[in-house]
Amino acid sequence: MQRRRRRQRGQVVLEYVIMLVLLTFFSLSLLALIGAFSNQGSRMIELVSADFP
Repeated sequence: MQRRRRRQRGQVVLEYVIMLVLLTFFSLSLLALIGAFSNQGSRMIELVSADFP
């Protein structure tokens, strides 16, 4: 019985670690996309608001 509990505890810890890694990867990729789109957005605003002689 004790051995079974230890194995289940290890599985729960492993699942939490996997979810933490996936969440971190998702957050970093979302930040990269936000950065890319904000740079593109600022370029578009500069082009639209350019002064023509």
